[in-house]
Amino acid sequence: MPLTTYTAGEVLTAASLNANFTFAAENPTGGLVRVGGGTLSGASTTFSSVFSATYAAYKVVLTNLLSSDHTYFQIGSATTAYYTSGAKVTYAGVVSANAFSNSSQFDRLGYSAGTNLFGATIEIQNPFLAAETTVQYSFINTNPSDGGGLMAGFLDNTTSYTSIKIGASSGTLTGTCNIYGYSLS
Repeated sequence: MPLTTYTAGEVLTAASLNANFTFAAENPTGGLVRVGGGTLSGASTTFSSVFSATYAAYKVVLTNLLSSDHTYFQIGSATTAYYTSGAKVTYAGVVSANAFSNSSQFDRLGYSAGTNLFGATIEIQNPFLAAETTVQYSFINTNPSDGGGLMAGFLDNTTSYTSIKIGASSGTLTGTCNIYGYSLS
């Protein structure tokens, strides 16, 4: 149903107003649109059917994370061909470089040492397109020995994916995940 416009003197009905609200919700005008997410629990959580042809780029926001080990993420069912590099900064100012070639996941998304909460963001481009998927991700942590990090990389294949898996490399992970698509219209 198209958007209804009004001129001076016309009567605005509840049905027409509701139709306009429905139209606006189904036709966003740009910005971030939530496409999925929820609670993280156990060793890993998979969010299915979040990537589609509707959006080329996505933002994943992870909050109140508590992990018993390093946190990772995987795009779809891919278990090889992840390439990343980046840096970790501690609160003492020590910087360490990390690089992973042909890994089984995007690693070093964060680490809470079992007691310190952390948060992370992931930017993903083209996961649904049959082309290489690129990512940039960062985390910040309340653990002084593992303060924060910034990583970038790509998934070296041309497969179309619809899901993302987030987990702890051992033990469990808890927290909240929100996934948004970047709307261009």
